[in-house]
Amino acid sequence: MEFLKYVVKDLYGRFNGNLGDLTIVLPTRRAGLFIRKYLAEMVKDKPLFVPRCITISDLFDSLCSFKPVDEVKAVCVLYDVYCEQMLDVPNFDRTMSPDAFYGWGKQLIADFNNADKNFPGLSPIELFKLSSEAREFDNPNIDPEVRERIMSLLRGGEIGGEYNKRYAGEENSQRQAFKYLWRKLPDIYSEFVARLEKENLALEGMRNRWVIDNFDTICDEIKNTTFAFVGFNMLTYTEQTLMRRIKETSETLFYCYY
Repeated sequence: MEFLKYVVKDLYGRFNGNLGDLTIVLPTRRAGLFIRKYLAEMVKDKPLFVPRCITISDLFDSLCSFKPVDEVKAVCVLYDVYCEQMLDVPNFDRTMSPDAFYGWGKQLIADFNNADKNFPGLSPIELFKLSSEAREFDNPNIDPEVRERIMSLLRGGEIGGEYNKRYAGEENSQRQAFKYLWRKLPDIYSEFVARLEKENLALEGMRNRWVIDNFDTICDEIKNTTFAFVGFNMLTYTEQTLMRRIKETSETLFYCYY
């Protein structure tokens, strides 16, 4: 934690101890506890206005009009959308339980978040459409468990059965099965987002992208704030963009740890 001690010392000297108007943005809440601890050790019994310490996720959320959705709620909404969108897939089992879907739903949500956070100029819907060929699916390096999970979902949870018989003799039945699911992803994503937005909710990646897309209309909220971004060495596209845009509108400091 020597790095954070250095940051605290530098900030204290740079602002002559007047840190009340400073917002320190950190990768984790735990880092904020150490910031406050080191400040207390430095000033001892002197009165001090403590800077605001938040995570990068907190910063996005403070600027976004949508509220975070919890994991259980998100997977349940996605389950309903998934079942509706997959009805025309051959031999899809309409009785698949939410429990059977839950692990896969969490993975889909992680993929949605990753797409929203990391692909500039390309919406997740466009990304999924461009990837519909799924050329890497038959790569031998793909985890067999992941491949079987995809097949199991498309079979409605049944191992073997009519789905494999349907594609017996095809060059790659697993690839064909995966394509059915992948082709549905744009519609699944679009409907999933629409249902969350009706309740003023969004996933983390969706909230991050919303902030970037609407920054010009919300930047007045932070123009008079001084920011210090501390300890970031791996950033998503949306995080990089937010930092750059804030630097253009507010006094901003960066402390990177390598």
